[in-house]
Amino acid sequence: MCTVIVAATRSGLVVAGNRDERIDRAPARPPLQTERDGVAVLAPVDGEQGGAWTAVNSAGLAISLLNNYQAASQATVGEPVSRGHIVGHVAASKALDEVAARLTDGTIHLADVRPFTLVAAADGAAVRLDWDGVEVTIAPLTLPAMLVSNGGDLARATAAREAVFRDVQSTWAADG
Repeated sequence: MCTVIVAATRSGLVVAGNRDERIDRAPARPPLQTERDGVAVLAPVDGEQGGAWTAVNSAGLAISLLNNYQAASQATVGEPVSRGHIVGHVAASKALDEVAARLTDGTIHLADVRPFTLVAAADGAAVRLDWDGVEVTIAPLTLPAMLVSNGGDLARATAAREAVFRDVQSTWAADG
């Protein structure tokens, strides 16, 4: 299960998340700073596939990826490409619209990637980009937002995390 939260604060955006809790997953390697297309990118490195599930860059963009286990189509052609490589592909984007353009520019063959939800946030706004195995849909997120992925009972997992999220939001409001 993964959770991503995006909230606007007086000082900017807060993007928080967790990596899925699969016990047998290899530990992540420490975050690396790289440069892509002239943009500094900081991202942790997956210990198995070398991709990343989250990244931030020097243009002020934050990106997080969640698996979409419930997507209607999970068919892939050949050996699936790790979803973590999607983050690296879009991490040099300088604006939200560029994330969508990079995702759909054809340089990654999305048919070889299992379904996912990508959250991108910058400049007080956020969008979600959903790949269901057939098409990419893009929608703005109303902030604060919380997204959850779960390979089992998504509704139950989401309800449990939303309860905690509401409690956290109430402490934010109390803190001003």
